[in-house]
Amino acid sequence: MAKLVWFRHDLRTLDNPMLSYASHSGQPIYGCYLITTKQWQRQNHSPLRNQYVLNRLCALRQELHDCHIPLIVKSCDDYDHSIDELKALCLKLNIDEVLIGAEYGLWERQRDEKIRTELASQSIQLSSFTSQLLIAPGELVTGKGLPYRVFTPFSKAWKAQLALHDHPPLSAPNQAPININIDEGLDNEELARLADGESRWPVAQQQVLNHLSHFIKNKVSDYQQSRDFPNEPATSRLSAALAHGVFSSAQALYLLKQSYPNQYLDPKSGPGCWLNELIWREFYIQLLAQFDAISQGLTFKSETRAIKWDNNPQALSAWQQGKTGIPIVDAGMRQLNEIGWMHNRVRMICASFLSKNLWLDWREGEKYFMSKLIDGHLASNNGGWQWSASTGTDAAPYFRVFNPVSQSQKFDPKGDYIRRWVSELASLSPAQIHEPSDEVRQKLNYPLAIVNLKQSRKQAIERFAAQTKSD
Repeated sequence: MAKLVWFRHDLRTLDNPMLSYASHSGQPIYGCYLITTKQWQRQNHSPLRNQYVLNRLCALRQELHDCHIPLIVKSCDDYDHSIDELKALCLKLNIDEVLIGAEYGLWERQRDEKIRTELASQSIQLSSFTSQLLIAPGELVTGKGLPYRVFTPFSKAWKAQLALHDHPPLSAPNQAPININIDEGLDNEELARLADGESRWPVAQQQVLNHLSHFIKNKVSDYQQSRDFPNEPATSRLSAALAHGVFSSAQALYLLKQSYPNQYLDPKSGPGCWLNELIWREFYIQLLAQFDAISQGLTFKSETRAIKWDNNPQALSAWQQGKTGIPIVDAGMRQLNEIGWMHNRVRMICASFLSKNLWLDWREGEKYFMSKLIDGHLASNNGGWQWSASTGTDAAPYFRVFNPVSQSQKFDPKGDYIRRWVSELASLSPAQIHEPSDEVRQKLNYPLAIVNLKQSRKQAIERFAAQTKSD
């Protein structure tokens, strides 16, 4: 008999609870990954995200090979077909237990329950572990035994629980070589061909961990002061690796605590501020696990489901292409379109502009972001969009509408971020670049603003109040 580790959002050998458990069983360990191309399309995964995963699989295969664990990569259409593929693989390899890191979307949970039933019919056990989070959903509840719906009390409870999770990250397993021929499915050449190019972002586990260590030791101390300035290299740029589990929250927390034992819990410090971002991620994943409305595309706040958003394909297209005539919004959208990533402050500005100034359904923005982001993750992307649209948990009050001009003046004071991504405006001075005159726009072939910021803000507040007050 043998153990099979089915990799999903936990593409690492270090601090991997499934591999650690399997290594203590004394049985041979195999790894597998199931590429579900049509499922990726249905869930709107970006080409860059898919490319990252495929390149990561090549690196993971070598890292597992160093542990004498073969990685079998198979391609199947969707979740339903993955059930048959996994069952056939288990029977072929004489597997008695499949080990998975829990996934929390509704469709993923339903898939795993189907697989559990199918495997049980063959006397094969499916065992689930917490690999995406430090603290599992349901472990933290309010005094009434309910899931937390607001971030601040969740954050306090999360930090209070850390003592129970205070241990070094798990080491990589190392088993004796398996001396039988294994069909590893798609080889690295086939994976590279499917990827159609190398990822711009590091995919090797050690590269990512070196990056994490460098950020924590050299940059995180200034994170609180610098993180909102999109032209500064102040953020970690680790979101893609974290989204796909190339490193874990526990590894990040361990390094943070080792380096800043007296600061890492203080949200006013750089280390504590960065930890708060990790907690936001954990919060949104907890919500995804416990509220099916998120997977179903519904607003978290039921009273906001009556809102009637405008249907304006021209405005949506202008926003998508970065041609709104609002420089900071256009810079952000062009950055997203070109590299599949956008600075978090600018994500909020672009999201607020779409949902509040253009009064377009936030789900259109959520969908577009997922179609482009290399770090696209349902929980975090949905949570950020619903926060911006004031339809989600712990949402910004509906009357809080970002002013993109004042935001760019504050966080891109010299206009360097705008210059980098909106080439038409590169010659403008800091005084002109945030809100060019009509004459300057015409001269530089840059569009007029597609909406009046002051009027649209006022209208959004009125519409939001009117369409939700009956509830």
